[in-house]
Amino acid sequence: MADTKWVANSILHKIASLPTDSSNCCIYKVPENLRKVNEEAYRPLLVSIGPAYYGDPKLIVMEVQKLRYLKSFLQRSTSYKLDNYVEVVRGWEEVVRQSYVETINLPSELFIEMLLLDAMFIIDLFLRSCFHEFIDENDRIFNKPRMILLVTRDIRVEENQLPFFVLKGLYDLAFRPSSQNNQLPFLDITYKFFMGKDEVVPPRIASADVKHLVDFLRICYLPSALRDQLPNTKKNFEFT
Repeated sequence: MADTKWVANSILHKIASLPTDSSNCCIYKVPENLRKVNEEAYRPLLVSIGPAYYGDPKLIVMEVQKLRYLKSFLQRSTSYKLDNYVEVVRGWEEVVRQSYVETINLPSELFIEMLLLDAMFIIDLFLRSCFHEFIDENDRIFNKPRMILLVTRDIRVEENQLPFFVLKGLYDLAFRPSSQNNQLPFLDITYKFFMGKDEVVPPRIASADVKHLVDFLRICYLPSALRDQLPNTKKNFEFT
């Protein structure tokens, strides 16, 4: 006969070990029944963004390109030093970890480094797409059409995402009104990158609570009647 006390304690231990059920969760895994039909359709082929494919040997080459983009960004935008960006991302760490459906086991330092490199890579990618004067002769993405197509494809992969507030927050920190630059809003350069339209983001999209880049695309392609029903529940992350 089973030991009642042992069974009860075992269940209580498992309950106590449950991960936090957070309302911030917005980045999920692709269901296995979909993945097994075509594995490559649901994974990045060139660049890893976020923790799901972090350290994948097949994607490691692009880590050098991320560093190049970060170096260029820091040289162009001198309002803040690298240390400032690291501290801001550190303040977001817990919320970002809660954004993923699976527990992220990366140590804090590696997690923050990954977030910063990946976010700055995407920001600078969008900036180069909008402002071609940022593209130098050694750019290994925009000077090779196949590369930019693959990178664009990879940042549209569902598991290959960062929370949108990280991208927007770092961009706004670098180009806040008090800085020497008068940049377009981050949502505008995101819209231009994906939609190829040099125009202000439609109000119905601008007011939506965007979770990540795939969610942004979903909102863009929603019929107007459905976009009108989207809740406007944007989080505000203040900088100190």
